[in-house]
Amino acid sequence: MYINKIKKPTRGEQTKQRILDASKVLFYENGYNETTIQSIADLAQSTLGGITYHFSSKEMIASSIFNEYIRRLYEALFASEAKSQSWLFLHYVVTFNYYSRLFADANMVRFYRQILNDYISSYDMYYDTYQRIYYSLAEEAHVKLTSVELEATIVADLGARHEFFLQYHKGTIKMPILEAAAFIFSNTARMLRIPENIITDTAELALAYDRKHPMDHIKILI
Repeated sequence: MYINKIKKPTRGEQTKQRILDASKVLFYENGYNETTIQSIADLAQSTLGGITYHFSSKEMIASSIFNEYIRRLYEALFASEAKSQSWLFLHYVVTFNYYSRLFADANMVRFYRQILNDYISSYDMYYDTYQRIYYSLAEEAHVKLTSVELEATIVADLGARHEFFLQYHKGTIKMPILEAAAFIFSNTARMLRIPENIITDTAELALAYDRKHPMDHIKILI
């Protein structure tokens, strides 16, 4: 019997993962601002050179953590009964989980608030991931967007999300976090010209699924 061998991670891949794991611990325990590259290197048993070889900045470490989390949510959905659902449905479920985790406890709130307050570019952090998401949504809805329109939509939406949750943290916007998540992603769908009845119905179905099938075991940090 032929058995495919699991590829052993290279030394570089192992180092990169140690850096990410150490960063998650420090970001959670100390916050984003208080975590230094040196402290990450120390906990990861690496060097400053080893850190900068894999990540050009602390911002890029945070970006990798966020995008890895989103990828793991999609992988879990594709391996579940939800895999046959629409892209819009899947994106709603991911959005509900993403923002729920960011507001799960005081340490996560501090971490996310510091990133927002530092005005770290959401465009730089999420562009590749969101480009694929927006493209899949537009394609599913048979909406034709030029490359310029798609780019403008991504910039406008990520900018709006940043300001929305900055004000949410300040208490200017008062609503439960799942309601806030539904509101912000429904605006995304509208920007992509998805019909309002489909947006409303899909959001309700996705919320019901999320409550029945929580993915709390998948974490952004620890």
